[in-house]
Amino acid sequence: MTSKYEAEKYILYFDELQEKNPSVPVELYRDQLLRWGTPPDKVNAIIHMVDPEKKGFISRNDILNGINYDPVRPRALKDVKYLNCDMPAMQRDSVTLFVLEIATQQKRKPEMLRQLKSRLEAVYGGDWTCFISEGRYWATNVHKPGTCLVFTYDGYVYGVHDSPST
Repeated sequence: MTSKYEAEKYILYFDELQEKNPSVPVELYRDQLLRWGTPPDKVNAIIHMVDPEKKGFISRNDILNGINYDPVRPRALKDVKYLNCDMPAMQRDSVTLFVLEIATQQKRKPEMLRQLKSRLEAVYGGDWTCFISEGRYWATNVHKPGTCLVFTYDGYVYGVHDSPST
């Protein structure tokens, strides 16, 4: 794994799927990894590790065992403070982890926001609004239910939400 976030994000991406589906087909998980921007060669390697017998369906334990990961709350999220969130828990963690991963790439903020918006729209559809603020944050926004997330991390305030159709 190349990033400290990778093992955790692969589990979170699965948990987000499992939040809606009790059993998850391998192809659904493969598609989820690709939508989140995991390179295709890495996706193939992960799928081989989590479904070596080619059963076609995977469980959370298959993923934990396949990538050799201990399933405690993601360590990368321990310093995150949520200010506002109405997303399901696993989706919240997936989005937060992706934001943190982008933030560690030392890109300029406009590029980070474009990348974040693009990825959220590829994964969830819709028209997402994203922001980064240094220090304090006040806002009133209108968003689709279940899509608002605002959190602080390392002196910055990060926020995303899906804008309602007009």
